[in-house]
Amino acid sequence: MDLARSRRRLPFGAIIFTVMMVALLSFATHPIAHELSFIMVAAIFVAVGVCSRVLPGSMFFTLALANLIAVYACFFVIILDSHFRSIGREWHWVGFMLPLVAFFASVLLRRRTIRQIVRSETKANPADYAHALLMLLPMVFIAVGAMIFAAQRHNVDSLRYVFMGAMGATSLIVFMASKDVVVFLLITGLLFESFFRRMAEMMAPVFAFFTFYSFVVLLFAGIYAGVDALTGIPHFRIMGGEELITFPEALYYSIVTLATVGYGDIVPERNLARLLSSMEVLTGVLLLLFGFHEIVSHSRELIRDRNSKT
Repeated sequence: MDLARSRRRLPFGAIIFTVMMVALLSFATHPIAHELSFIMVAAIFVAVGVCSRVLPGSMFFTLALANLIAVYACFFVIILDSHFRSIGREWHWVGFMLPLVAFFASVLLRRRTIRQIVRSETKANPADYAHALLMLLPMVFIAVGAMIFAAQRHNVDSLRYVFMGAMGATSLIVFMASKDVVVFLLITGLLFESFFRRMAEMMAPVFAFFTFYSFVVLLFAGIYAGVDALTGIPHFRIMGGEELITFPEALYYSIVTLATVGYGDIVPERNLARLLSSMEVLTGVLLLLFGFHEIVSHSRELIRDRNSKT
């Protein structure tokens, strides 16, 4: 696939989705990620903006880049939160930006070589992923070494030196390996594109399956709530006590029963409720078997049509 046919406009949908992931990370690890959230979001927009102008990649190339920055932000916050919270927020900001600045500086310096790689027809090669993993090993050793040192409860100044030394060493590795990172992103972007194209082709049978699945959920939920309402007798034990089941509770129970999860917060107490629940479980199993059969059959037909055209 030739990536010379690039889209010059930014893939704002993909970027916004990735920014939402970073926002979730910021919410989950408050307060330390909250202080970095603005820089994380700004870094994603700047990174995608720079690469979309400098490198002729597709939308999926920039999506892979944005998500790689989000993954980096996750690991950075985890290490920061567990060992380096006390060094000061300004050091957090500088440490986070160092590898990103090193990567984009290297991309700008080597943009001609990298453009040739991006414009070439590149196919997914397991060796490229193995090479990318080997490239990550030195950074893993640096992170582990920094955390071991930090766990020995050194003073704040020592922690700052270790933190900045680790981020500086990581930045040097990223600077030297920028070409390999771009190749990795390129292949990942192609895999993204192939995945989303195939997913779009499978939307019809998947949508039909979930439509019928939701119909079964609603049908049994209505029966559960209707039986209790008509008889005036509670057929379920809800949170340890017998009471008439409401429709929202019946809908929830129907979903977990059809999925064969059974959390135990709502339990069938009488034989009629047990019989109905057993029927729903059997219906769900049959529905899954027939549904997956239809999806696989549709997938095989698509493959046969694609092969006949080629």
